[in-house]
Amino acid sequence: MPEFELKISAPTREFLAQTIARSGGNEVYFLGRVRWDGDSAEVEEVDVFARGNEGSTPAIIQGAENWDVAIHNHPGGDLTPSSADIDVASELGNREVGFAIIDSEATRCYVVVPPFRGPKAVDLQEEEVVEIVSEGGAISRHFEAQAGPGSYEIRRGQIDMARQVTRAINENGIAALEAGTGVGKSFAYLVPAILWAARNKKRVIVSTNTINLQEQLVARDLPLLAEALDEEFSFALIKGRNNYACRRKTEEVGDDASDLFDKNEDARVLADLVSWVKNSDDGSLADLAMRPPGEVWEKLMSESDRSLNVNCPHYSSCFYYQAKRQAFKAQILVVNHHLFFADLAVRRELGNYQWDLILPGYDRVVFDEAHHLEDVASRHLGLRFTRQGVERRLSRLVSRRDRSRGMLPALVRKLRKVGATGPASQIEEKFVPLVPRVLEVVEQQFAELGVRMDELAVEESRSASPGGVPGAGSLHAEGSPKWESRQIRVTTADEQKSLRIAIGGALKGVGEELRQVVAANDRALRAVKATAMPDERKAGLLVDIAAVSGRLDRLLESMRLFTDFGDESQVRWLESRHAPDRPFDARFTFASSPICVAADLQQAVYEPMKSVVLTSATLSVANNVDFFRTRVGLDRVDAERFQFGEFPSSFDYQTQARLLVPSDFPEPSQAQFQERLISCLKKVLRLLRGRTFILFTSYALLERARTALEPLAAELGVRLLSQGDGNRTELLDSFRSGSHHVLLGTDSFWEGVDVKGRGLECVVITRLPFRVPSEPLQVARVEQLEKEGVSPFWNFSVPQAVLKFKQGFGRLIRSHTDRGVVLVLDRRLVSKSYGRLFLESIPPGRLVAAPEQKVLEEISRFLISERARSSTSKSS
Repeated sequence: MPEFELKISAPTREFLAQTIARSGGNEVYFLGRVRWDGDSAEVEEVDVFARGNEGSTPAIIQGAENWDVAIHNHPGGDLTPSSADIDVASELGNREVGFAIIDSEATRCYVVVPPFRGPKAVDLQEEEVVEIVSEGGAISRHFEAQAGPGSYEIRRGQIDMARQVTRAINENGIAALEAGTGVGKSFAYLVPAILWAARNKKRVIVSTNTINLQEQLVARDLPLLAEALDEEFSFALIKGRNNYACRRKTEEVGDDASDLFDKNEDARVLADLVSWVKNSDDGSLADLAMRPPGEVWEKLMSESDRSLNVNCPHYSSCFYYQAKRQAFKAQILVVNHHLFFADLAVRRELGNYQWDLILPGYDRVVFDEAHHLEDVASRHLGLRFTRQGVERRLSRLVSRRDRSRGMLPALVRKLRKVGATGPASQIEEKFVPLVPRVLEVVEQQFAELGVRMDELAVEESRSASPGGVPGAGSLHAEGSPKWESRQIRVTTADEQKSLRIAIGGALKGVGEELRQVVAANDRALRAVKATAMPDERKAGLLVDIAAVSGRLDRLLESMRLFTDFGDESQVRWLESRHAPDRPFDARFTFASSPICVAADLQQAVYEPMKSVVLTSATLSVANNVDFFRTRVGLDRVDAERFQFGEFPSSFDYQTQARLLVPSDFPEPSQAQFQERLISCLKKVLRLLRGRTFILFTSYALLERARTALEPLAAELGVRLLSQGDGNRTELLDSFRSGSHHVLLGTDSFWEGVDVKGRGLECVVITRLPFRVPSEPLQVARVEQLEKEGVSPFWNFSVPQAVLKFKQGFGRLIRSHTDRGVVLVLDRRLVSKSYGRLFLESIPPGRLVAAPEQKVLEEISRFLISERARSSTSKSS
């Protein structure tokens, strides 16, 4: 039998060699996936699975069933299989897993058992998928077995959408699918994704924007489908690494908890967490009843740059790696958009979509809540760092209040404990005193920049022209009486030269100080490397010390990129969120984002992916998807790969809902608007006494309305709930718990609020949700469109507002038995020409545009009278 050649790509070879080198050249066990091209096989995806020790052989056998080939190195370079290798190879062969031996540089490979050629790609049968979601199908049978005949509602839109998702998967297509409220879009994409992944032994990523939808998929939809479908599959929720505790760090904190913090309370919380880790099953933040302070959790959380990976003595029981091993077995992986794009940023840099990075390798993805893609991609393809973060990073090395506390003093004590007095003394005498001095200079540099920015902000405020879109340096002042937010955009304009000089000078000065810390840290690293101490103990210290330089180096690179003002593909700005009586330099953030993410998404997502499904209830404007398609780069995709589908809501809005607009209201820009708005809200409160959700476009107006409504709410026995009173979940639970509740929200509350039944009968939209025109990213995108000769108002501002409006409108009707009104207190909806785009973008229903009194009478007739009739009917 001729020797089988197993190819290893250059990036994979580099990964294998680096991992073995980090393991001191010892044996490391890997599991890999193989890509076949005719009779040729190449390893395309690799995961580190075990170290060379007594437990490694059974570990790799137990974990290898879902893989194509097991690989391990022979440190001496002789690739001849040992008798133990033959035994392992035989057992793996029984499980249809190949087995290969490599040298430590991964340049030579000896195949003991060739990888087994898997079945050819299995296309889905469209009619099989349709049958599953149709009447009498697997899902309806499951529901009826649980809750009786007629308990499952067949939805035409769900059937049609499932058909189109199936085509996109089979044809390696890219589909943008708008599914109205009540269509049941999650089953429409999950069923074909599950069948395809299970039958092809591949995985599909499902990415969402909100935790609520993640929880729905993992806790309800996927378990239900696992019971209903005649198909074995597994699924997993992937959380970011920082959500897990690190056993090594927990062990090393030990009795040092009291030495790490200035506050006794923080030390007590850390000690409690150490005890919790010892008894926790998965070490996840989600297991904790109370979320600990960030600076405390940081001492224990798992971090990639402070991980010993396969060399860690806790590797086999590591919470994070246990979760990853589960993820590798799963066919459906649920993640959030932020984690997806964090992973994507690494893959772009490496040019590899099959490696195990933050997520396991993948080439098919479903984006639910896809209308957020542009914003999330903009954030992750840009950069952010804060003054507070820089100073906090330094003060955690050595406490500013007590120089005996912090990471470096703790390191000194650990070194002395193991007898490494030389390095301990060097760090204590040279490194520890340096940090407070550097911190003082850094604070001074930032303080001076803050004062200059405050002066510039005042100057720009005075010169800003009223109306229109403010200029590049204008203020963005949104917030509440407690907090104000300011943003100053940094451009290449001549009039901003002094601002660029101020920022560049400050960051250059800060960078010089940070480089001193990096140099001192590198000296400490060399000193500890030269110390004689147990390898396992030394490895932990070395990775922790190296992480300090790594993080500061990344921060220095971010500073360099921020001051590369010649790169006009990025928009840069500084923002401050502070109390009104505090200066600009209290705290501020440096941020940049690409002005356009379309090309990035086309190159990093659509090109390398086999199929992509993007779905949401809000993708189109007046049945036209061009705005969304252009913003996220779908217009750059080959036309034959792209398809758009629209699946309207099955609810009867004609009878279930009313859209009401007071036509005699002043416009939002007029002085009387806020007074009339609050007056109308009071009338609605008296009329309905609860069951009302009020959506605002700014915290300032929300706070003013809340203050005005509180006395009346108390008089009527109505509970007023407001964004900021607690976390989102608590607020929504409270709102659902009674009929005499009113909820006030802004921004994120325009979507993801799902209240069925009588608990919500009125949604008030206080004004059309146009984005603040002075936000730096908004301004830059407007300017770009103007340069291209495109109207930014009609082609950007209006479509953006329409999609947000659709989200707000969609909060009302959530089931076939719901009934209610959407009250829009912005008459531009019916008085301006662009209003028709808003109206054409929502489900067709009854619109009542009339004077305020008539509108209130319609609310009474439609809701109050119907309640009375319903009560009379029930009592009779």
